[in-house]
Amino acid sequence: MEYERLINASGLTGGHLHRRSDDARPKRIAYIQCVGARDVRSSHPYCCSVCCMYATKDAMLAYMHHDDTENIIFYTDLKAFGRGFDEYIKRGAAEYGITYLRARPGEVTEDPETKNLYVWYDDTESGGVKSMEVDMVVLSTAFVPPPGIRNLAETLGVHMDDYEFFKASDDLLAPMDTSVPGIYIAGACTRPMDVTDAVTQGGGAADRAAQAVKEFTGKKTSAKAGSGR
Repeated sequence: MEYERLINASGLTGGHLHRRSDDARPKRIAYIQCVGARDVRSSHPYCCSVCCMYATKDAMLAYMHHDDTENIIFYTDLKAFGRGFDEYIKRGAAEYGITYLRARPGEVTEDPETKNLYVWYDDTESGGVKSMEVDMVVLSTAFVPPPGIRNLAETLGVHMDDYEFFKASDDLLAPMDTSVPGIYIAGACTRPMDVTDAVTQGGGAADRAAQAVKEFTGKKTSAKAGSGR
């Protein structure tokens, strides 16, 4: 999010990408996926699902600003699960020169003189520990619930899963229903999710709420009719 703010035309730098160390324009950028996620040693062993596509988009933006920018995405597994996502990644490689490197970075160090960064990684395809010198590193950190979410869940009385996301009554049959009748969930409070899926699920939650209101109104009308009012 910090990177996208920097490269946004309405951001602090007017859309011109500069690194924080010396204000120089980065010509080689590394995007490291799964930072703090998909790791059995952390509390977030799940895949965040959206980061591969966001990193591809961010790399495209850097290339569109300056076509001499080299972009390298360090990934664990490419998650291109949506419609047209796989084609989008292929387009990123073919038209924007993005390099996708299957590897597990373990450390980033800085050269005190040049301010350049060295990404030390385990090459999971060819094997061995290697390093790559880059001008900037963008971290795709784990997608986690916000602070205070557990207090909200306790106030509402709804159940949560092991990772502190709101839990649906049934992921397949009732994905917007919670353990409390009349309280419905949608979007990233349920799991890591992109905008398109969140909007779709939000529409479904609104429809479930409308059904509940209609049922309640119908019962109230029937009760009045039965009492002769």
